[in-house]
Amino acid sequence: MPFPARFIASLALALTGLSARAESLWIEAESIPQKPAVATSGWDRPELQSGRQILALSFDANKVASSLPAEGLILSYPFKTSSAGTYTAWNRVVFEGIRAPFEWRINQGPWTLNSQAEQPVTNVQELSTWNPLGWTRLGTAQLTAGNNTLEIRLTRPLKYPAKPDAGFNDHRYISDVLHLTTDAAWQPNFQHPPGSAFQSDRDRQAAAQVFKLSDTPEPRQSVTLSGLWQYAPYDELGEISEESRTAGTPAYPDTSKLAWYGLPVPSDRNHSLPDFYWNHRFVLRASVDVPASLKSAAYVLDFECINLIQTLFVNGRRIGDFDTVKSRWQVDVSSAIKPGARNEILLVVKDTFYALAAEDNGTGMRRSQYYPWDMIHQNQGITRRFDYPVAFGHQQTGILDTATLIATESPVYVADTFVKPFPITKKSLSFEATLRNSGPAAASAIVRQTIRSWPDDKPVASVGESPVSIPPGASATASLQMPSTSLKLWWTYDATLYTLVTEVVVAGKVVDRHTTRFGNREWEIRGNKFYLNGVAQHLRNDLTHHETSGRLDPAKIVYDWKTLGSNMFRRRFQFRWNGLSPRQTLAWMDEVGMPVRMNAGTFDGQVASYNLVQGADKNRTARRVLFDRWHAQMLNGVNTWKNHPSVFIWELDNELVFINGRNFGLLNEVEPEFTRTSNALLALDPTRSTVSGGGNALRDQSLPTYGVHYYEDEDRLYPDEAYTGEVTGPREGTTSTRVWPLDFDAKPTFFSETAFLPGRNPAQFAAFGGETTFLGKKEARPAAGLYTSWIAEGYRWKGYAANNIWLDRDFTDGSFTYAWQPVAILRREWNDTFAPGQVVPRTLRVYNDLPDTRPLTATWTLELGGKSLTSESKTFNVAPGTYQPWNIQVTMPASVATRTTGRLLLTVTRAGEPVFNHHLPVTVLPDPKPAAAPLSGDLIVWDPQGESLARLRASGYQAIREVKSFAEVPNQFGLLVVGRNALSPADATSRRWSALAAPDEHRHPAR
Repeated sequence: MPFPARFIASLALALTGLSARAESLWIEAESIPQKPAVATSGWDRPELQSGRQILALSFDANKVASSLPAEGLILSYPFKTSSAGTYTAWNRVVFEGIRAPFEWRINQGPWTLNSQAEQPVTNVQELSTWNPLGWTRLGTAQLTAGNNTLEIRLTRPLKYPAKPDAGFNDHRYISDVLHLTTDAAWQPNFQHPPGSAFQSDRDRQAAAQVFKLSDTPEPRQSVTLSGLWQYAPYDELGEISEESRTAGTPAYPDTSKLAWYGLPVPSDRNHSLPDFYWNHRFVLRASVDVPASLKSAAYVLDFECINLIQTLFVNGRRIGDFDTVKSRWQVDVSSAIKPGARNEILLVVKDTFYALAAEDNGTGMRRSQYYPWDMIHQNQGITRRFDYPVAFGHQQTGILDTATLIATESPVYVADTFVKPFPITKKSLSFEATLRNSGPAAASAIVRQTIRSWPDDKPVASVGESPVSIPPGASATASLQMPSTSLKLWWTYDATLYTLVTEVVVAGKVVDRHTTRFGNREWEIRGNKFYLNGVAQHLRNDLTHHETSGRLDPAKIVYDWKTLGSNMFRRRFQFRWNGLSPRQTLAWMDEVGMPVRMNAGTFDGQVASYNLVQGADKNRTARRVLFDRWHAQMLNGVNTWKNHPSVFIWELDNELVFINGRNFGLLNEVEPEFTRTSNALLALDPTRSTVSGGGNALRDQSLPTYGVHYYEDEDRLYPDEAYTGEVTGPREGTTSTRVWPLDFDAKPTFFSETAFLPGRNPAQFAAFGGETTFLGKKEARPAAGLYTSWIAEGYRWKGYAANNIWLDRDFTDGSFTYAWQPVAILRREWNDTFAPGQVVPRTLRVYNDLPDTRPLTATWTLELGGKSLTSESKTFNVAPGTYQPWNIQVTMPASVATRTTGRLLLTVTRAGEPVFNHHLPVTVLPDPKPAAAPLSGDLIVWDPQGESLARLRASGYQAIREVKSFAEVPNQFGLLVVGRNALSPADATSRRWSALAAPDEHRHPAR
């Protein structure tokens, strides 16, 4: 039956958190003696609900008229206050975005509308996808002590307000709890009443955590602030302007109003506190005891990786803001630290929600605050609003790597060092030391540098010293040099590392000592190749251990890469890899000798994530704020990781040019921004080059390398095309999808992603893998291995500088790995079926990618029917990074009784030790010249390359009619022979084949 016009609910009150300053009344919304018939109290995730229940009233549009009285349904909540005053009313509601507006009043006052447009929720949690639960601030009312009544009125929501007769919208009102308080600055704390004991053991441990900075005789002290920090939600109320959205927090928060939890640091807040995902502004706080003896020290906070918009306060003093995405922040806090006291470090953090620009329709950004996180970061309609490079998975927030408080003995300290090794081209190393003076007066110092071995820390060399003058509150840089000949080189197979010790001497006393680990190595580009220490590099890898979700045994990773022959790694974006941060990953790569393509930023074009331009038509330009923030991020990353010898190239992006720029016709605006940033990185770091993730070297070829994605053409062209590039090379820059030119001889060609074979249907391997590929992926693995072998051998043979195939070894049968071994024999010809007595020439090359210069002995052995027939060996002196040609002739046995299989075994030894072993399949046919079979009708041959034609004539067929196209094929024939690469895609799918295959006494099915 219909509800009465007024429904009175008498509720017991939970009076909590009372003090002399504030009165608080907590009213469970579902505590109604007689619920409406359609009201329910159960919902998803009751643990997030006050009292583990909720009041839910939901009406479909077609039931609104019968369920909601025309004058509205009123829910009445009587309550009693102990004192008069101004009270603020709050309501914790569900379904922001689609909840119906409702009205409220106290003590028969005027009805006040509450809607998400005017009172958006804050302190949000998600009960389930698209079920956000948050607090809406109703407003204020003057109350007297004693009995009062709060009423909620639910009215019929019109579908079109201008057309009252057009019907109603669905009506959803779901309320968890009501709160009235005299505390005008009250901060909601989810389902917890004020003053309740909500903290866990971890929360209390975080409150008790105190870090301690030691005082030792060393001139530099530090404490890593890893452990539990206090965490407090600090959401903003009301609309957020575009100006304030990207600004830091102007004032120190009232910490007494906040609810404090515990958060491990470093960690991603979204992972460590998943129910706080929609808490878009929050506070992090830690305490540090600083000894009184460090009263003259300089103090620096070093956040290795932090995200997104941060405002730092130390002891209540505002230090500054930082908003470079997932980057390092080193900030001087000398003016705020109090020696001999407990110091508070407090960060106000805005997460990546604040990277969303307001919607174009003028609705602001608050209506986006409850969007599911995956949607925010991967839905194109939303990510195109980002004006920070955070889309496609970069929502991690907070302190993501170590935070360290550093103290030096005096205000002058080492802020940064840069080791620039040029052991080949200049025979020297350059060392830059940037000193900062945090004091109030100018200072003079001497920079002194020495080199020690790593890890045994023994003296190796003295670099020298240089005087420096530093203005107050400023920085100055000293440069020193030394010959490189006294230091061993860093190689991929001998990763020798050293430690640079930089000391600052003031008035004869060492006041700071800073260490930097480095390797004496030189990465160069010469022509179209990468060189390490003067040796050409042939770089290759697949996706083996490209990403790991856990912690694999590092020794296992090295073993797998060595077995594969992989000698390059892509450190993509700033996610953790194998449990390691970018800094830790690069440190490990330095030690194992693995060259790294390092993406110093987070700019990813997958799913066409960003709107890259602003304005329209002739006034359209690059979206300046977005590109400037990416530019700053790239410079920050390069400056952070510049001393890692394993990094051989800086990757600019992933497919921003290749997808977004090209597909949306934005290359005129986007490409100059890539040139600008690449040039800035090359100026900052002259020891490396840059590469794009697709987009080659741009249309003007202004980048130093070709970053090529998905280069391969039609399967029919392979394996030859892998060796020659005769089709794919000239194609670049000539089609609407391959708009970027490529000159193989001008720059290194870096296939930064290619051969995406896992994206194929298994049946698509049938052309070279046979019918078994139709059975599934497992059965297609040998075919995938064959194709990958073509690419692996051919690209190395051609001399492409680097090749990252987009599959892992498990997708294939692993048969291609021989082609990636550092010492290898590669072949040019792929035919493997021969006639008896046939002399088979093989064009081989003996490769040596190791720094070992000892001679190599190569051997080929013909084995047939399980027996070794002939063999030949030759010794080669192959310089590192080069190859030696080896042209051989293998004679097949004069006769075989039946079809016989075997192999051509290729091996290499060095100093008697085997270093390479691979075999090529061999089949010998018993009859090389079968007699011509009789035909009923003409023999038609369509063979542009003439291979089939020559063989047919050698077999005795003389009456042959040649055709040059499908159109010339007659309707009547005895046999049609189609040669290699004759069919175009249109020809191959023509319906005419069905007609030609129809039975006819004068025509046979096409073969």
